[in-house]
Amino acid sequence: MKSSDTNIAIKVIQELQRHPITAGLTEQFDTIKDNLVHNLYPDMNFFVEKTREIINAYYPIEQEEIFRQCNHFANNLLNKELMKKGIYDSQIWSGVIMKLRNRYGRLLSNSPKGKIPSEFKSKFRDNNSHQESNYVTLNELENFVVMSEKLNDYESQQKMISIVKSREPSLDCDRADIQVDLTKLKQTTIKELMKYVKEELDRKENY
Repeated sequence: MKSSDTNIAIKVIQELQRHPITAGLTEQFDTIKDNLVHNLYPDMNFFVEKTREIINAYYPIEQEEIFRQCNHFANNLLNKELMKKGIYDSQIWSGVIMKLRNRYGRLLSNSPKGKIPSEFKSKFRDNNSHQESNYVTLNELENFVVMSEKLNDYESQQKMISIVKSREPSLDCDRADIQVDLTKLKQTTIKELMKYVKEELDRKENY
């Protein structure tokens, strides 16, 4: 794991240790910090997985309701602390992509056959209409949604989020309730995301 990621992970653990719902895990969290200091975790995904394992063991969901509620709250707390540091694990990123896909599907299903929903009018064009370089076709958008679901590793998530944050500084991408809505992005941002996803998938296939 990169030293910058290690520092972030340690700060996340420290925040968890301060919270009453996870304060009882101080000893286990100290072990995680030691492992981070000694570079025993290969990447951020591994760190998140190990932290979740500790939370789930401390609050087993197989027990009574109070344990299930505490488990849910503690895992949400972990997610919140990660996102405050700009870290989104694969579960969260996949969830964002799925919400995007569902929203896109509903917009298309409610629109006349082959026509672009009004929310997309300023950024997208019909697949068979005249070519304009600053527009994106519906086929391209569909392909992007499908391809981006395959890129749920940590590095790819962070790269896509960094593209959005650099291109759209006015968007609050560090909020815990982040929603990546393509209808609110500029064409240049969408195109850069599409370009990255295609190149990264090609690279992985040829690796």
